[in-house]
Amino acid sequence: MRQAAALMESLQAQVPGPRGWVVCGDFNAEPQSALVGEVLRRGFVDAYAGVGGATCAANGRAQRVDFLFHSRGVRCAPAGVPVLTDSAALPSKEEPSDHLPIAGRFDWV
Repeated sequence: MRQAAALMESLQAQVPGPRGWVVCGDFNAEPQSALVGEVLRRGFVDAYAGVGGATCAANGRAQRVDFLFHSRGVRCAPAGVPVLTDSAALPSKEEPSDHLPIAGRFDWV
């Protein structure tokens, strides 16, 4: 949480700021967490909000912990995420990571 808050403060301190920011990665937090809430409160958009899709299956539970956040100066069309079940084994022959990849097409407005 402290690292996310420090990142948000650092980005917002950039003067003059760029036209838009993209912040992405494995946040080890679910969409309803305080960490994600803090990023959203700072004006960032969750590119996968409403799209759904788990990105890892840790401890026998499929969950979404990977995010593509962007500032309002950026538009994102997120790519689909394959269906992941609680019983999924990651990494696997088809998916060499313990997380599914997420991606999006970004356009600066």
